[in-house]
Amino acid sequence: MTIILIVIGFIIADLFLSVGISMSVDSYNYIMDINSGNLKKQLSLEFEIKSQSDINKLNEVVNYIGEYGEVQLISLNQVQVENLPQVQVVPVCSKNVKGWHIPIIDGKYLDNRDNEVVIGKELAEKLHKNKDDKIKIGNKNYTIIGIAGRNERETNWDDVIYMNVDDYFADNLYENNGEMSLFYGILKTGKEEFCNDFDSIDKYAKKEGIGIFYKEAAEEVSNDSFSNSVMITVLSSMLIFVIALINIVNLMIYWMLERRQDFAIMKAMGATNLYIIK
Repeated sequence: MTIILIVIGFIIADLFLSVGISMSVDSYNYIMDINSGNLKKQLSLEFEIKSQSDINKLNEVVNYIGEYGEVQLISLNQVQVENLPQVQVVPVCSKNVKGWHIPIIDGKYLDNRDNEVVIGKELAEKLHKNKDDKIKIGNKNYTIIGIAGRNERETNWDDVIYMNVDDYFADNLYENNGEMSLFYGILKTGKEEFCNDFDSIDKYAKKEGIGIFYKEAAEEVSNDSFSNSVMITVLSSMLIFVIALINIVNLMIYWMLERRQDFAIMKAMGATNLYIIK
C-alpha cells in the first residue's frame, strides 16, 4: 500500500508539474502575442513628413533604421486585397530579425526579399490561400511565404498582411492614406544601439526631409498573470515532491529497521558491509 501511494504521489506530481508548465508557457505566449513581443526591448517611432513629395524618402529612412533591428510601420489605412476592399497591411523592414516576431503556422517569416508576404490565418481562410500561393495586393501579385497566427486561439494578426517595406512604397500602397504628415512605427529590437546612435540617425533623417522621434513602448499588458502562474506552479510542485520524498525516506527507514535481524545473521556469517548494502 505504501508503494502504491508513493507511485500515485509521483504521478500526481508529474501531472501537476506538466499542467503548470503548460499554463506558464501559454500565459507567456499570450502576453507576447498581445504586446507583439517584449515591450521593454521595443521603441515607438514617429516619422514626420514635411512634404508629400518626400514620402518616398521614408522608405530610405526605415531601411537605414532597419540595420539596428526590425522596423514595422503601423496605423496605416487599409488597402484592397483580391476581392476584399479593406485589409490591413503592415510594411516591415526585416533585414535584421534577431528577436521575437509573429508566430508562423506554416512557412516562414519575412527575410527582406521582394514580392513576398506573410498573411494571417483568418485572411488565408477567407481568400482560400495557402503557402506558396499568389495573392493580389493593389495591382500586383505577391507570393505567400508564411501563414501567421496560432492554431489554438485568435491573435492580433489573423487578418493582417506583412510585407517588405520596399514593396509597400514601390507599389504606392501608401496612396490610400491620403495626405498624411505623420507615420508611426515600432522598432522591435536593437533599442540600445538605436538610442546610442540616435544623433547620427536623426541627422540622416533630416537630410532626407524626415523628422524622427522615439519613446519607450508603453507596457499595456501586465505580466502579473504569467508571474503568478509560474509562482503557483513552482511552489505547488515543490510541496508535492517534498511530500513524496518524505514518504520514500520513511519507507526506506521502515525497511531497514524490519531487516535488522537479517543483517545481524549476515554479519555473523561473515557478510561485509558492502555486500549488505548491495
